[in-house]
Amino acid sequence: MPCKFHTDRPQEYTCETCQAPLCHDCGVDILGHVYCLQCKEEVLRSYERGETVETGAARGPSPFENRREIGFLRGLTETLKESMFRPQEFFGRIEPEANLGDAILYGVIVGSVAGVIGQVWQLAFGDAFQQFLPIEYRDARSEAIQRMLNIIMLFGMPLIVLVYGFLQSAVYHLALLVVGGAGRSFSATARAVFYGYGATVWSVIPFCGGLIGGLWALIITIIGISKLHDTALWKAIVAYFLPILVCACGILLPIILVIALRG
Repeated sequence: MPCKFHTDRPQEYTCETCQAPLCHDCGVDILGHVYCLQCKEEVLRSYERGETVETGAARGPSPFENRREIGFLRGLTETLKESMFRPQEFFGRIEPEANLGDAILYGVIVGSVAGVIGQVWQLAFGDAFQQFLPIEYRDARSEAIQRMLNIIMLFGMPLIVLVYGFLQSAVYHLALLVVGGAGRSFSATARAVFYGYGATVWSVIPFCGGLIGGLWALIITIIGISKLHDTALWKAIVAYFLPILVCACGILLPIILVIALRG
C-alpha cells in the first residue's frame, strides 16, 4: 500500500492515531510510537500539557473513517477487531464528536449484515422449533405472520438499524444528562452506540449468537460512552440501564396498584 503523502513510496509504518499508511520519511517516532506529520503536532501538545501517550494521546479517526487511505475492507475489519476486542484503547483514541456520518455508516453496514443473518436463521430454523411445541400451541396463522415479519425485516434491516440506533442514542444521551455524565454532545453518544453494533456480528452463530452479540454490544457501548464523554464508568453504566429501569417501573407500578386496590 502506498504512503498517504507520497503515493510513489511503499508503506513502512502506520500512524497510531489516524491509521494512515506512512513511508520511511513520513513516520515520526515519539517515544516508540509512530505518528504522521499531521498527528505529531497534537501528540507534542499533549506532552506539553503533561499527558502521556497512553493516557493523553492525540485522538483521530477510526480505521473505518480512514478507509480512503487504507482501503474499505481493511478499515472495516480493523475497526471491527479493535472495537470488539480492545474497546478501551479504541474509544480512547478516536475523535469523540467528529465523523458521525462514518460511524453511522459503519453501524448500519455491520448491524444490517448481522440482522439479515439472524433473520435467515429464524426463517431456516423457525419451523423446526415449532415441532417441539405441543399441538395446542401451534398456530398456522401466527406462524405465517411471523414469517412475513421476518421477510419484511430482512429487506428493511438497514432502515431498522438506522432508526433504532438514533432512538437508542437519544435515550442514552438523555439518561447521561440526568446522571451528569454527558461531557460532550449527542454525537459522542451516537458514535459509541453505532460503533458498538460491531459486536452484533456474533449473530452469524445460530441459536446463541444473538444473545452473545447483544451482551457484547452492551459492554462495548458502555465503555464507549465512558471514553468518548470522558465520564466515570459507573455513570455510563447507570445511564445505560436507567431507561430500562424507568420502563420496568412504568409497567410494574400500575399492575401493583391494580392488585393492591383489588385486594
